[in-house]
Amino acid sequence: MLSLVLLLAESAMAQAPTKNKKVDKIPHAELKEAKVIARVTTNVQEIAPMRVKLNVLNPTGKTVRISILDYANLPVYQESFTGREYNKILNFTSTAAGRYMLRITGPKQVEIRRFAINSNFNRNLTPSPMENHNPAEVMAAIYQNEKNKIVLHVVNNTGKPISYVLRNSNQEVSYRGVIRAATFSKLFDFTELGDGNYSFEVQNQSQKAAYRTFALHTAYDRSFAWTDKRGRPLKAVGSSPISLRTNTLRTND
Repeated sequence: MLSLVLLLAESAMAQAPTKNKKVDKIPHAELKEAKVIARVTTNVQEIAPMRVKLNVLNPTGKTVRISILDYANLPVYQESFTGREYNKILNFTSTAAGRYMLRITGPKQVEIRRFAINSNFNRNLTPSPMENHNPAEVMAAIYQNEKNKIVLHVVNNTGKPISYVLRNSNQEVSYRGVIRAATFSKLFDFTELGDGNYSFEVQNQSQKAAYRTFALHTAYDRSFAWTDKRGRPLKAVGSSPISLRTNTLRTND
């Protein structure tokens, strides 16, 4: 009888719940969401000679700095904005020739595009018809010998000194001299003179012996080109994102 009671007691204890017993649970699968990092996107487009359209999309809402640096890394243009979008036409018509860098600095992001401005010019000297008075006394020739250079050749039959003078359109004297020899020849360089109209006159005792005018004009040819780090031109593109160098820093929260 006692054995039966002990057996029933052990069975009841085995079925009783234990407060401190650890219950294993099957872990639920966790869905990891990909973290999306907002990035500044920049596009550039050459819309006309020496004019570039700059478009910057800023989904971060934070400050974005736009800089144009020259070859010595000195800023020639700087601007910042915090809006969602930035649009501007960059006009390089008056920008000095050289190599430059367009830099867009956003939060934890730097984007760079390099470009070069090339400038060439030609100076044109256009003469008017020659006027010669009393050629028996003073025979003068005023003509263009080389680019931007004028030759004055005089045969003086008067036996007296004669003079020559070069004036600009404001009648200001650029060159003046006296001829005492029977024959005279001289080359005048117009390279350093500014654009405008000039008159060359040979005078015999204050009388006009020979006269000719010249128009000096400079024609500029400027070009814009995207380049690599060494200044070598890149292939022309209509619209392209700036992505030559991007430094992106990512942090884990």
